[in-house]
Amino acid sequence: MVNISVQIIAKETTEFGRRIFKSCLESLLGHPAQLIVVDNGCSESVRQMISEVGTKFNIEGTEFVSIIKDRKHFTFSELRNFALEKTRGDTTHYQWVDSDESFFPTQLKKLKEFLSENDDVVQVNQNLVHLMIHPYQYQEKYSKSNVFKYSPSLTWTKGVHEYLQNVPTGKHVNTDYEYLHFGYCRRQFEKFLGWLWYDILEKGNVNGYRESVEEGKVVHYLRDWRTPNGILEDRKPQCKPYEGKYPEACTPWLAEWHKSKLSWEDWLKSLDPEMETFWQWWQDLYKKYGNWKDTLADVCKRMGWSERS
Repeated sequence: MVNISVQIIAKETTEFGRRIFKSCLESLLGHPAQLIVVDNGCSESVRQMISEVGTKFNIEGTEFVSIIKDRKHFTFSELRNFALEKTRGDTTHYQWVDSDESFFPTQLKKLKEFLSENDDVVQVNQNLVHLMIHPYQYQEKYSKSNVFKYSPSLTWTKGVHEYLQNVPTGKHVNTDYEYLHFGYCRRQFEKFLGWLWYDILEKGNVNGYRESVEEGKVVHYLRDWRTPNGILEDRKPQCKPYEGKYPEACTPWLAEWHKSKLSWEDWLKSLDPEMETFWQWWQDLYKKYGNWKDTLADVCKRMGWSERS
């Protein structure tokens, strides 16, 4: 029997984040034997949603475990290792999932059947559809390793671009199973805040987004078209229309957007007016300093992040 422990770390604080995280969880219903969510600072509305959806998993026969870790400066590896510590003893496979991904139940069923029939496979790659800026276009599809044969010795290392160690010896297989990634459909300045946070965790500061060296010259990273709300503009020429299906779990918020008759950007603004206020404050800082680089210290302070030199 295949018993999968699905493990997720989450730091969702916006209403859009709550919607895509809910669709992530609901797309997994009926799939794992165990679901572990490590909450590293989600908003209260997100925490309530996690609890409500967790009840659905329990009804389906899935063991649901929620772990709250409110301290700010846990690395991704530390958070994933907290989840691994709670893995059930009868687990056969480990699947790590991000809170902004959604899955197709038919593909998950095929995945379990494949694992059941191929006991010598220790790592499975699935195709992530990297949706970009809004849900109707994608930049690329790439193969991502996210399912492994379970061993109690599994452990994550590195701070941000984490790496799983001690995977059992055996076959690594690429499959054509697809799932969707909505993380880059957030407002661009919100995505940029995430990038700043990654640098705080990895380097202790955000200096890499203050200045960079290009063609032997020191230049501001944020300049010309590259503003906090325009960091993805250079990816637009690489994007293609997404003409595939969406998991049924995404239907409620996609229908909500369509019913609003707003553009994608304006709909996101309407969901999170506090984030719009934050963005207006950030633009006022730019007017005050005359550049984006000098705003970053104030942004880190407002976010509660301590920088090291």
